[in-house]
Amino acid sequence: MSLSSEFSRPFATLPDECFFPDRSEECARIGRFLASPNHLILTGPKGSGKTSLVLTAVRATGRPFVYVDVSQALSVTDLAALLLQSFLSLFAPEDFRDLVAGFRAWPTITYDAGTNTFGVSFPAGANPDAALEDVLSVLEKKSDPERRLVVIFDEFQEILSLGAGLDGKLRTILQLQENINYVFVGSRESAMTELFGNVRSPFFHFGLVMRPAELPRDEIARRLAEHWVPFAKEKAEELAENILVMTNARSPYTRMLAETVAEALLLKVDDPFRFALERLMRRHNLDYERLWRSFNLTNRKVLDAVSRNAPLHSVTERESTVYTAAGRLVKEGVLIRTSRYEVEDPFFALWIRRQRQRAALPSASSGF
Repeated sequence: MSLSSEFSRPFATLPDECFFPDRSEECARIGRFLASPNHLILTGPKGSGKTSLVLTAVRATGRPFVYVDVSQALSVTDLAALLLQSFLSLFAPEDFRDLVAGFRAWPTITYDAGTNTFGVSFPAGANPDAALEDVLSVLEKKSDPERRLVVIFDEFQEILSLGAGLDGKLRTILQLQENINYVFVGSRESAMTELFGNVRSPFFHFGLVMRPAELPRDEIARRLAEHWVPFAKEKAEELAENILVMTNARSPYTRMLAETVAEALLLKVDDPFRFALERLMRRHNLDYERLWRSFNLTNRKVLDAVSRNAPLHSVTERESTVYTAAGRLVKEGVLIRTSRYEVEDPFFALWIRRQRQRAALPSASSGF
């Protein structure tokens, strides 16, 4: 099937305007806040555009910045290496030696001419706390007080998985720094709340908490429907509403399903919503199977109940055990808690329900 570029181009990837509001005011607000000596905490669900918002806002200030995705760090030492790698990109290679001259463990810096990128690693025996402290110290030392460095920790809640007490050690270092603005971005909201909202946490009230603005559900539906009118015609509004019901209007899943529906519309299938849903189920079946098998029996019972909107007290386990399991799944980001418990990934919830239905197929013969 040949498709004209006139239609295939806008449908290949839905524009951000379908899912996000105008972010100029948010960018300006972040820029004004970072003009102060304070720190920013940005929290919201995956796919809500937090990272792109922060990077756009920081770039607009013209100030130097360091960015690291904490979820990609394999250890405290690796986190230090990633921070240093991003920081060194602000300098010419001939300056690298002077920048790390006082480090207690000498880092290895490699350059890939093919991609014009370089990597940083510390020796296997390096003291992780010393490596992290040395890197953060050089960031502070080289930051210009008149044009402060901005350090962005994406998925910051993952520091909790890198080692016991890391949050306390990190806070001890950061609270003594005066020339850096820190931005902490996180998508696991329960963990971010624990880090910054728990009075016993070292990071309690360490900065201003901000959430990215979200479009109202009705507005998302309207924008999607308008975008699809050339192909879906009178079915455009129904398609948009079906998507939002399925995803509970959660940004990443709404976008994922909407873009798959857009593919179906291009293919001119009879039922684009069903086609898109089945395609996503096939695409992620193996991932969901592996995820399901990673849970113990109690967690599976909780997930099964939540996916069916059944109350937790219907689970055949001790009530304390069930609610402990549910709380743990919330911390891990598998469940979320609004007015009730929900599976964070609505497609995983659908997969769980379908697997239950397929666990006892009806016999093909009449039998008795």
